[in-house]
Order: sequence, then structure tokens, then C-alpha cells
Amino acid sequence: MVHGYIKLLVGNKSDLVDSRKVSEDEINAFVDETKFFYLEASANKNINISEIFTYFANETYRQFKNQPIPIKNQEEEEKKLKKFKLEEKYGLSQKYDKSCSC
Repeated sequence: MVHGYIKLLVGNKSDLVDSRKVSEDEINAFVDETKFFYLEASANKNINISEIFTYFANETYRQFKNQPIPIKNQEEEEKKLKKFKLEEKYGLSQKYDKSCSC
């Protein structure tokens, strides 16, 4: 998997076995070459539909779990976090000098 991309190939309408257009050998060769994750699915029969979304959710989490969430004003948020940690550490009340910029 390339970082930032989730590569999933879904063979749809898997319930229509007699209408198959791509052989399993072709699919396996393509998947081996591209390193895509492959699932066959059928919305009509509800086969692997939730698995598609679960795969995307798990892969998204796996890729981004150790990265910070982008915040519009990073400096301001870091100041708030620092202030909160100091208040928590020293048991300070919520009443503080508003002119303090720490």
C-alpha cells in the first residue's frame, strides 16, 4: 500500500456467476501485480458490502493513527493544551489572570 492511498478492487455483482467477464486467474494476476486488496461483492445479495467499508475504515485508521490531526491554528491549540496541562498538574482553578499568555 502506498501511504495516503487505499487500494481496493471490488468485483461487483458477484451473485451473477454465469455473467462473469473476468476470470479468477486474471484477477489474481492483476492483484498480485498491483498489490490491491480484492473483494467480490453483491449489493443485491448483501455480500461483502459492510466488509468494503470496514476495510476502508481500518486502513484509514492504520495509516493515520500516529499522525497529528490537522488544526487550523496549531499554535493557539498548543497554547491551550500547555495551559490545560499546567492547570491540571498544579491543581490551578479555572480562575486565572486573563492577561497571561502562557
